[in-house]
Amino acid sequence: MVDGVNGANMSDEEDSSPDRALGPSNNVPVLGIKRLKQIETMFISRRLQAPRTHGLSVETLVDMLLVLYDECCNSSLRREKAVADFISYGKS
Repeated sequence: MVDGVNGANMSDEEDSSPDRALGPSNNVPVLGIKRLKQIETMFISRRLQAPRTHGLSVETLVDMLLVLYDECCNSSLRREKAVADFISYGKS
């Protein structure tokens, strides 16, 4: 990738643009992104219909943990101690 400011080459890991951060990468399963969008839509629709209800369901929390686990496993952050501990806890 070429940096538009000074024309220098940048690797994909160095690209910190917001579009890169939000867009799907090669190692993120498309199904996980679709499921995340479904959860977001469900959460937003519930908040609009009944804003003073229980909050999140158990199913939603489990789905969120699974998405977080998948993201941590496929991320360069897995070298961080806290993330590595979370991954090992999730495997057990």
